[in-house]
Amino acid sequence: MPTSLSILTLLCAIVGAVLGIVNFLRELYNNRVRIRVTPFCGDFITVDGKMYFRSGNWAGEPRGQIPRDGILAVEVVNIGTFPVTIMSIDVLFARPVTVDGITSRIMTVVAVAQFDGKCLPHRIEPRDTMVLYCEKFTLDEPDLGMVTAVCARTACGLKIFGKSPALHQLVCEARRRTQRGQRTTA
Repeated sequence: MPTSLSILTLLCAIVGAVLGIVNFLRELYNNRVRIRVTPFCGDFITVDGKMYFRSGNWAGEPRGQIPRDGILAVEVVNIGTFPVTIMSIDVLFARPVTVDGITSRIMTVVAVAQFDGKCLPHRIEPRDTMVLYCEKFTLDEPDLGMVTAVCARTACGLKIFGKSPALHQLVCEARRRTQRGQRTTA
């Protein structure tokens, strides 16, 4: 017949085993690269002779409306517990596109950081955000109408893909402008 001391020992062993498994899973989860990639639309404004990039919804424009001179921008958030270096921002197309004599479905774009103007690679600290804009992809660029997703490539070789309703709206607007431009030139 088990004594109360042996039952207490068994309960402590079970609690210890469960806590050990929980800590192992938590440590496994925390030691992964976790970033969120969100494409959106922004534009440039001039204030006191200086040019600034603005993003998101701002006063005077209805929610969800694309700015007249919209440009593809990407927000990269490090939601992990250690710093991550972003090496490049890639754009994925629905079908192969020829740019500068190279045909591919994936193209690395030159992205510039919003606030400090630095180019990639860029180190993002834990719980920090970096906003980049892609100078090539304005609404007047026909290739923007074929973009399906945006991808951030890390220094360790990981690729994190991002889509958003704002990207879909930006692509639809670029397609509409391209079709309108083809009708007027024909």
